[in-house]
Amino acid sequence: MEKKTSKFLRGEILSSICYIALGLCLVLIPDQTVNIICKVVFGLVMIAAGIYHIIIYAAEKEKATVLDLFTGVIAAVLGVFLFLRHRL
Repeated sequence: MEKKTSKFLRGEILSSICYIALGLCLVLIPDQTVNIICKVVFGLVMIAAGIYHIIIYAAEKEKATVLDLFTGVIAAVLGVFLFLRHRL
């Protein structure tokens, strides 16, 4: 029981340190931090959504429409653009 508690506390301490570091970044350089986080996270979500729609189109040809393919390609391209654009 004590070993489980020790592992749990180590995980909590690590996540607390990460939260403190993120908080310091948000306090010290808020514009850049929010800009990067939003672009990276939203870019990855868009890429995942695009791939999901492309897979739906490829796997379920009878039920899927061309709109699934179109939506998937557009979302993936926008996601890649956002993800790569954060470095500029």
